[in-house]
Amino acid sequence: MATQFFLAILALSVAQVFASDPSQLQDFCVADKMSQVRVNGFACKDSTAAVAEDFFFSGLHMAGNTSNKQGSAVTAVNVAQIAGLNTMGISLARIDYTPYGLNPPHIHPRGTEILTVLEGSLYVGFVASNPENKLFTKVLNKGDVFVFPQGLIHFQFNYGTNKAVALAGLSSQNPGVITVANAVFGSEPSISDDILAKAFQYYLYCPKCPHLLALFRALLPRVDVSCRANEPPLRRRSAPPAAPMEMRGQSALTRTRWSAQWRSTTTSTAEGRRPSGDV
Repeated sequence: MATQFFLAILALSVAQVFASDPSQLQDFCVADKMSQVRVNGFACKDSTAAVAEDFFFSGLHMAGNTSNKQGSAVTAVNVAQIAGLNTMGISLARIDYTPYGLNPPHIHPRGTEILTVLEGSLYVGFVASNPENKLFTKVLNKGDVFVFPQGLIHFQFNYGTNKAVALAGLSSQNPGVITVANAVFGSEPSISDDILAKAFQYYLYCPKCPHLLALFRALLPRVDVSCRANEPPLRRRSAPPAAPMEMRGQSALTRTRWSAQWRSTTTSTAEGRRPSGDV
């Protein structure tokens, strides 16, 4: 009985070891990106050939290019930029936001994110997994910090009239990013229209809701959204959504700007311009 108990504890310990990244077995493992060896990450180059530049990056003092439909830009610093991050399990990014700029809902499949605001204010949040799907949100000001757990959908929105800047640390040398809208509506090859319609509990064809048709044209550029007979219309939203709870204590001017930005986004989409979602 004692032997069985010991073996059970040993098996559990081994399982826990293999369930996380291994500990460092050397001082560093600078990525050899020319190596033909395929490993989980990058093979190491000869440590005697390592130089200071393998651990260096310059450029985070410069703002990213936010001239896109989302109004945000991410400057990533991971193993692709710093070879010395290989096996270190850490990376970071600078995010720039125009007024009303959005870093759209996305996930990092391989890393937790901790974000601090360097300039401006951000409305941020993440959604917990099924079945609750609870939304956690917060308005962050300069110096505030917020954590987005690994693998959960999260976003940041600059609801102010000035630009915002944030710095994010991530618990992976290559955390990855999946933008929800791009993955669902922009996959190659595309997901079946019927599957999308059933998943979102909406019909994609709505002769009485032109603004929603325009939205689907923007999100689904490859889908024929010409109206079809005998299909019920989508429910129409005639007014902008209420401002987030954290913003309801703000001034009337801020709430008005929120509504104006929502209408502006709807108008831009109705003109057939697809949100970039490339940040």
